[in-house]
Amino acid sequence: MAQGNVAGRGWLDTSAHGRKVSLDRLGVLLLVMNLLDAVFTLTFLQIGVAEEANPIMRLAYESSPVSFMAIKLGIVNLGVAVLASYRDAVLARLALQIAVAIYAVIVTWHLAFLAHVLFG
Repeated sequence: MAQGNVAGRGWLDTSAHGRKVSLDRLGVLLLVMNLLDAVFTLTFLQIGVAEEANPIMRLAYESSPVSFMAIKLGIVNLGVAVLASYRDAVLARLALQIAVAIYAVIVTWHLAFLAHVLFG
């Protein structure tokens, strides 16, 4: 297993089926924002101030909060790994950029909702 340098383009390099996978700042940022989304969503569901809008994720939550977190995190982690394996492709970079922008809006919405829940 090869390791990338911290100062370079990626900080984690591995070989999978002959294709180099590298998580760069966009990939890491997307994973962190996905984790924030999952934690905020689970918290809001647990305290009863929100309902899951996605019917598939609602079923996962009703099954178990652990299933909910595993699916929510696993899907995005898999997507980031696929996009990272094609990181030099323009469409993969664009998809990462769009996903980061969408998650930035989602996390901002969660923060605004949290402020509303706490301060009315």
